[in-house]
Amino acid sequence: MGGIITGIVCGAIAFGCVVLGITQLFCVGKPLNNEYLYASELERRNMNLKPLFRQSGVVFLLIGAIFSVNAVGCLLKNTTVFFLLIPTVAATLAFVIVSTIRLNKKK
Repeated sequence: MGGIITGIVCGAIAFGCVVLGITQLFCVGKPLNNEYLYASELERRNMNLKPLFRQSGVVFLLIGAIFSVNAVGCLLKNTTVFFLLIPTVAATLAFVIVSTIRLNKKK
């Protein structure tokens, strides 16, 4: 019973992350990015927001993929599915590090 509840919660979080990721890729709302959130109002007006939206969108989609794999693993009660988490988390971390370095080099 606990695995089903955990799977449903992970699925709901995955759905929320995918929705956030898609809205960020379509540049809807404000970018959910530390660089934007910590910037002053003057800096925000002068920022190129397209790379920040892209970075946030891709990261949220990858986090959604992580929670989707968790949900499938919990619902199927299959531990081998969790081995898919390792490359997904590694890809997420690699993208975050590389994209942050690229964004900072462009300044």
